[in-house]
Amino acid sequence: MAVTQIDLDDDVLAEVMRIAGVRIKREAVNLAMRDYVEQFRRIEALARSREHAKDCDY
Repeated sequence: MAVTQIDLDDDVLAEVMRIAGVRIKREAVNLAMRDYVEQFRRIEALARSREHAKDCDY
């Protein structure tokens, strides 16, 4: 795993930690990034599904 130094919004980080129930900042950041990627993938899959549905003859 790479070590990266970044500036984070303390209030947002605290909110993520509270919602996720984690105590370590690294866990909160990794969880938030994974959730973001999963959400993006779901949106992409939905868009592909809609495009496929347009091509179907019901």
